[in-house]
Amino acid sequence: MTMKKSFKLSRVAYSISIAIPLSFFSLQLMASDDNYNNIIFPEIEAPSNCDEVAILGKCKKYDGTDPLDTLYSSAWDSTRLYKIENSFGFYVDKKQASNGNVIIINSPGSLGGVIRGISSNWLEGVSFNDNRIFINLNGQELKWNHTNNGNGPKIGDGGWISAAAATAGKQLSNNSVYIKNTIFSESGSIFGAYANSASSSYSPPFSQSTITGNTVILDNVTMKPNTSYEPGWGAIVAGAYLFSPTSILDDSAKSESIDMSNNSVYIKKSNLALDSIAGAFVYTDGDSGSFKSNNNLTFIDSSTVNTGDNVYNRLYSAFAPNSQDNVLSIQNSTLNISTDKKYYSIRAVYSADKTAENNRLNISNTTINTLNENNVSAKNVDITGGYSYETSRNNKVILDNSVLGRKVTSVNGGISNGYYEKSQIVADNNLVILNKTNMHNDLSVKGGYIHTVTPDKTQSVSASGNSIIVEGSHLAGSIYGGLLGTPDNPGIGKAENNSITIGAGQSGDFNALYGGYGAASDSTYRGNTLNLMSNVSTSSFGGFQHYNFYYSSNEQLSKPMLQINSGEATALVTSRGASENSTVTVLTKGINITDGTRFQLINNNSGFIDADTKDVLTEEDLKKIGQSSAPVFANFKSIATVEQYSHLKDYKLEISDGTLSAIISGNPENPENPKNPSGEKKNDQTDIFSTASLASLSTAIASDDLLIDTVLTNSLNNKNGSFATVRYGDYKFNTKQKLRTEQTSALFGFAFDTNVIDYGFFIETGYNSYNSNTNSSYGKVYGNGHQSYGGTGLYFDYMTSARGIHATGYLKAGILYDDFGTNIALTNVDLSNSSTYWGAHAGIYWDAPVENDWNTRIYANYFYDGREKEQFKIHDSEITYSEIDSHRLQTGMFINYTGENHLQPYLGIGWEEMMNAGGESSIHDQKHHWSLDTDDMNGGSAVITAGFNYIIPNKNVEAGLNIKGYNGMRNGASAQIQVKWNF
Repeated sequence: MTMKKSFKLSRVAYSISIAIPLSFFSLQLMASDDNYNNIIFPEIEAPSNCDEVAILGKCKKYDGTDPLDTLYSSAWDSTRLYKIENSFGFYVDKKQASNGNVIIINSPGSLGGVIRGISSNWLEGVSFNDNRIFINLNGQELKWNHTNNGNGPKIGDGGWISAAAATAGKQLSNNSVYIKNTIFSESGSIFGAYANSASSSYSPPFSQSTITGNTVILDNVTMKPNTSYEPGWGAIVAGAYLFSPTSILDDSAKSESIDMSNNSVYIKKSNLALDSIAGAFVYTDGDSGSFKSNNNLTFIDSSTVNTGDNVYNRLYSAFAPNSQDNVLSIQNSTLNISTDKKYYSIRAVYSADKTAENNRLNISNTTINTLNENNVSAKNVDITGGYSYETSRNNKVILDNSVLGRKVTSVNGGISNGYYEKSQIVADNNLVILNKTNMHNDLSVKGGYIHTVTPDKTQSVSASGNSIIVEGSHLAGSIYGGLLGTPDNPGIGKAENNSITIGAGQSGDFNALYGGYGAASDSTYRGNTLNLMSNVSTSSFGGFQHYNFYYSSNEQLSKPMLQINSGEATALVTSRGASENSTVTVLTKGINITDGTRFQLINNNSGFIDADTKDVLTEEDLKKIGQSSAPVFANFKSIATVEQYSHLKDYKLEISDGTLSAIISGNPENPENPKNPSGEKKNDQTDIFSTASLASLSTAIASDDLLIDTVLTNSLNNKNGSFATVRYGDYKFNTKQKLRTEQTSALFGFAFDTNVIDYGFFIETGYNSYNSNTNSSYGKVYGNGHQSYGGTGLYFDYMTSARGIHATGYLKAGILYDDFGTNIALTNVDLSNSSTYWGAHAGIYWDAPVENDWNTRIYANYFYDGREKEQFKIHDSEITYSEIDSHRLQTGMFINYTGENHLQPYLGIGWEEMMNAGGESSIHDQKHHWSLDTDDMNGGSAVITAGFNYIIPNKNVEAGLNIKGYNGMRNGASAQIQVKWNF
């Protein structure tokens, strides 16, 4: 049997990285495929017979003619003793562990009952781990005996298919179901692991439960609608299912701790009629102590799901009091949702009594059809990153190139429902992105939403720091950065520092547009920012302090950027001082600006008033607005160069005919050239490229360390043979502009040993994902990039005539590919280039026995790394990275235990110093040449190392693990695994 991905792993590596705009000037919609979703579907070849399976437990195969089994329900309710005929699988009737069982089914035959990797129906706790079910019917149909009476499988009895089903689940881990090319005659539940309860008072009692790492994979599976019930009535597909922390028939049981993490569901090329899909499904989370559900995954790709109007009506990833880092991802699919009778939810976290944090919901290239749009009494569908009753924070919702049915009426980054009167209700720092996903009039988009507030019970209420980005979409409905209560019944609390960004080239009319909304306007405006790149209108408006306007075409000048039709005057803060006053900032590119050019910013025929005095704004009030943000007007002549306009010198704000405008008035201080602004200067957003250039040096350092650590930490045995080493590292560099890298490096080589010198050749390769940010006059700028490299070289380890002293060295060269993207000067910028790199090393180490079984190695190393000059053409400018010539010194010592023939652990400390670790960068356009702010990695870092080498007996194979930590210029850690074959 060949497994392309390890089936016991419930999650496969994925990454999601979206740069969040903290202000209008730093819009980062780096919408590459990797940013949105990089989940890998596990491709698994199922075994055809038991001989192909490495058996830890037992194996059974059903090919259509083998004997079937009679199994029992695992629900422990009124159905606990009923038999299920025509079933197939394993069952234990006592408290015992049963691990590593395998079920293989390649024909439907007379199957109609349940399929179990292992099951029990007794209240004593059991441990079921590493059980697996493989089903591949090659397009044949399995006919369920679907009934709620008699001998067929029933609702809630442990699932139609379960790799592990227990009445009392003490430990259910790494169980998995894999189904391919199969048709089911009706809807039925499929679980990686099922537990009716997570505690028991029966001997021996248990109160702690682990239900982790369980998986369901459906590949080209059809599940037809039910005929005797609703189409998908009660059918659930879940990596793990828990009915309740405590059994309804075990009143003495107490649940103190439940871990329901790392469970997953993968669905591809399937057509399913069912009620719910979840990575970790929980029917009720009541009566439990500590209960967490983290790192669960639900992934649906190229599939159709028919659902709704049933028992559960939800599609999610996790449900527990503490739910973090869960992912729900749907791509290239169609959801047909019926809401004629019941609401439906699509959430990364369905509900958390305490915390829903760092969860991700991604929907891309997907159509969500709501089937009851003509029924005025039909219910609605919500899409939510995290839902909690206390804290929903740092959740992300990304809708990309998707279609939302008209009954999809709510998209939320995070919801906190204060119904249970918690002391704090928080929905902060959530992100919602709509990209190429049209809005409709009934849709409400909220970054952070406080659903219910009880003023007498709740001391802290916040919906702050949330971000909403709408790009390439039709505009309609309502947007709230932070919403306290409901628009009809607003609540108390803070809704501050939220940002709403409306990208370029969009049109439409909003019902409402608010940065913050609540009962008190004074606590729902501070720091809230509106970033407008398109001309829009709205019927209701408010809750902003900062108003930022992009102009990228002359057509935008013909009408106001923001048209307010609320029938009420717009209130601006003008008398509280610069930190609290309203601000207006205008950035332009590609606009023909002359003396008298008028930028119509906001129109409201009901006028503009001061938020405190309620008086109509005067010319003096407008001067305060202009003076409270600097600079307030800039025109990007190119990526490299910006024109700076000064308030009152070069332009002024005025209100005329209900429109707040910025009008270019010339430069009184330069009467000979009145149409020019105060001056042209470098666009300091471009300084981010100086830091991006350093990323190549971080890549070189990682590859250097990988080779030298392999040499330094290798065991003292014969060094002839091939070797392979892989290292992963995560670092932050204390550069002037912040730089963070995640690096994976690999080394392959062949070593030769002589009496005096060891030498060899090697091939190196790797991948570096990095991000940086820098402050600029126009806000913080973010950038993301990645590098890959490949090179080769020669090394030596020379034993000198002095006892125990060795000299080391290498020479290497290769090719580095670099891709970096950012948004500056109102332009998405992408740099791609390849360049040559080279490096050299010279070092010395001394092996000095300390006492029996211990050895000390003292070392000193010098590294030189170079990269050729690079040039990038970006739109109307060109960037030059100068050649890098970097030097690094490294010294330290290891202490190594040699008293054991096979296992040799070691521990080390050291110091490294980087010098000349930078390079000059510049940018020019047709008129100007500017030097970028120089950045470098010069400085020292403390290093601590621990690891071991292990020689496998009689195998001529040596393996090792190396872990390093850094503090100083370089901060972070790395882990290295190495294998060497001696000959």
